[in-house]
Amino acid sequence: MSKILMIITGGISAYKAADIASSLRKNGDDIKIIMTASAQKIIPPLTLEAISSGTVYTDLWERTPSNSISHIELSRWADVILVAPATYNFVGKVASGLADDLASTILAATNKPCLWAPAMNDQMYKQNIYHRNQSYLQSLGHRFIEPQEGKLACGEEGKGRLAPLEEILDSLYSLLSRCKDFKDKTLLVTAGPTVEKIDDIRFLSNRSSGKMGYAIAQNLIERGAKVILISGPTNLPPPQNLHAFQNVQSAEEMKNAVFSFYDNVDVAISVAAVADYTPLITKEGKIKKTDAHLTLELTRTVDILAQMGEAKKHQILVGFAAESHNGLENARQKLEKKNLDMIILNHISAMQKDDNEISILTRKATFNLPLSPKKIIAEQINNHLLPLI
Repeated sequence: MSKILMIITGGISAYKAADIASSLRKNGDDIKIIMTASAQKIIPPLTLEAISSGTVYTDLWERTPSNSISHIELSRWADVILVAPATYNFVGKVASGLADDLASTILAATNKPCLWAPAMNDQMYKQNIYHRNQSYLQSLGHRFIEPQEGKLACGEEGKGRLAPLEEILDSLYSLLSRCKDFKDKTLLVTAGPTVEKIDDIRFLSNRSSGKMGYAIAQNLIERGAKVILISGPTNLPPPQNLHAFQNVQSAEEMKNAVFSFYDNVDVAISVAAVADYTPLITKEGKIKKTDAHLTLELTRTVDILAQMGEAKKHQILVGFAAESHNGLENARQKLEKKNLDMIILNHISAMQKDDNEISILTRKATFNLPLSPKKIIAEQINNHLLPLI
């Protein structure tokens, strides 16, 4: 049984939400429903309560039986959120970051998967501003079902009808299945840069932002995994619902953190950009500036990924290769040399950016993924990882 939170907005096809709720109930799912003020003008909340045997919420300030705030409790309760129908206005509101009613506030407060079924006039659906808003939500991981062609409420023909019931249910259950496909698996993810101390105010580091590793961790959490995230310094908030989180600074600290968990994980994904060199001697306090040249002697840091490959027993091990030249050749060599099961090749120009273009290399095949938001890339990486587990 899945816990499904339905959001019904004020399109004329809101009455079709009754069929969706009824079907979900017959399938044994637990349903709760949120209706916007406009949706209530089309179908009464009492009708949906009777059909679905579920609770219908309409007020942002309504208190739940546990006396907690509805939008927080409901966003945590759901396995998945279904917005059907999704109007032009509501898509634009959420994409703009507005949260002025219960429905939009739920979506502002949740980290659960969201499936949208748009329905609107065909001229509204054709608008560039609508597709900009939809694309933005998709870049955040939201999924959309295309509306169908047909006769619209205004009497015109065009694309804007709510997708058929069967298609909505198939998409919803497919999403729910994917939400659980890493269930009972424990994955270790490293992310961000390391910093190597020169003195008390100076250090060596790199341009890694941590965005790719954090996106991979977030997607794994959404798919039911227990995720341990070990991160160098970033400006990113840790994903919610992590199994464990550890901040580190240096390559040595990251190695110690990794091996404190490594024996007990099913998969390790090494996304972090670990420094290759560290100062041979560090100074307490501050090195004072003089007129003379300063020579900084460096020594190699520990190769954490190589040590993970040597120590590997049951684990699936995934590495990253950030390259500027001869990318595929270097990635294949790293795959073999470090005893990896999969390696992700990306260009160094992707550092600090929100998009990435990658190649996924396994022992048997190579897959190329076009430039996409890192949240989408993270999902595709995890899709290719799943068959290896």
